[in-house]
Amino acid sequence: DLANISTDPFWQEGLDWFATPNDVAAVHAALAKIDDPAVVEALTTNPGVMVDAATWPQVAFKGGSSMGVVSGSWHAVADDGTTLTVVVMASGDDAEAVAMGQIELFSLVTDIFTLVGTE
Repeated sequence: DLANISTDPFWQEGLDWFATPNDVAAVHAALAKIDDPAVVEALTTNPGVMVDAATWPQVAFKGGSSMGVVSGSWHAVADDGTTLTVVVMASGDDAEAVAMGQIELFSLVTDIFTLVGTE
């Protein structure tokens, strides 16, 4: 439901990361500028979703979750030089529903990589 999209961080209680999607995208952009094999390896070991490796040879991924909160972020460079950054976040009072929704949410990210990769 696009009416429920927010740029505000969400957390029900306690301490945790407080970042907007724009904050996360900015961190990915900054990390992409660091010429350090350890940073590249840490971010690209697990792409988080299935992507066409021939089209997207380098996919940096960071995900996270807590009770009622799930997020995923990707910064990828395609074989033609196209850069794609995707950040998804979901939260809700029903922690089980949010956890189950991660499958659909990450599936949509896979679709984004497929669509952008075919343009």
